[in-house]
Amino acid sequence: MEAFTVNEIRALNHYLEWDLNLFHWRTKNKEEVDLVLYGQKCFCAIEIKSADRVRDEFLDGLRLFKHDYPTSKALLLYSGDREYNYDDILIVPIERFLNNTEKYLF
Repeated sequence: MEAFTVNEIRALNHYLEWDLNLFHWRTKNKEEVDLVLYGQKCFCAIEIKSADRVRDEFLDGLRLFKHDYPTSKALLLYSGDREYNYDDILIVPIERFLNNTEKYLF
């Protein structure tokens, strides 16, 4: 699911000319965020999980990223069906995100 979602974002970035840089973020302690998008209109960290329920540890990397980059947007994409905010992180079903990516990034 992660590779598919990252490739979809990469393709949209190219096709729609968003001009975003895409990165993977990892700390010395091996906490990570699957995808960071950075550009003139967007600074967003995205964690992607195939689980249909969110576990607290899924948010660890995003929390650290938000601590280091408080102006960034943080998204957790998952296979569930409920959208909500938790700890300044927007939790979104993957399908909903892919059907309206620009709404969530910009």
